[in-house]
Amino acid sequence: MCEITNPEAYLLNQTFTLINGNHSYIFKGDLFAKMSKKCASLLDRGITEGRIMRKVDKDAFKAFVSACNLKPFQITAKNAYELLYLSRDWGISSLEKFANDYINSKNINPPDPIDYIQILVNKTQANSVKSEDILSVAANINEALDD
Repeated sequence: MCEITNPEAYLLNQTFTLINGNHSYIFKGDLFAKMSKKCASLLDRGITEGRIMRKVDKDAFKAFVSACNLKPFQITAKNAYELLYLSRDWGISSLEKFANDYINSKNINPPDPIDYIQILVNKTQANSVKSEDILSVAANINEALDD
């Protein structure tokens, strides 16, 4: 059995792939693990890939990736709640605070809830179901179970 004698050195060479629908991004594992409690926990268990379980706009995903890489990103009324969701899901307290502060300062109302189950039913009837549709329903069920 191979034993890791220096876990920090291991993380320096490790990558972490984050999947969002048909898009993915490969992070430097040590950086993303410092930013994200969830990523750190997954890497500690030898898991080097994660998936965003709900549908997230590609521009919000791009802003999330930039924020997690400590690069400039733009928060807007359109992506603020998605960034808040992602920051909570991935355990990034600094981004969560930033998104919350932005939402509160701009007095932005949350978006209307999306009925992913009805969307899945409609797409099933039209024979056009995609894997993201099923993942969106699963994410809503997981969120309900977490509450």
